[in-house]
Amino acid sequence: MAIQEETGPVLVTVYCDSCGNEETHDYLVPAGMDSIAVARRVLAENHGWVTGVRDYCPDCDTYPAAAPTESALSEL
Repeated sequence: MAIQEETGPVLVTVYCDSCGNEETHDYLVPAGMDSIAVARRVLAENHGWVTGVRDYCPDCDTYPAAAPTESALSEL
């Protein structure tokens, strides 16, 4: 964790845990906040990343698809 003592810009890189893609940006991190938490929130809200326990870029399909519908099963 990198808790900021003062509000200011911080260069943060977040890596995709699936493919290794990386996003590096300057973030304005408020005092008392964790810089990686700020970066992950911005990536999730504005760039399509899925963050939680792990970080996944928009290109990675890391979650299983929803359960197939009955009509989809009948086509199999």
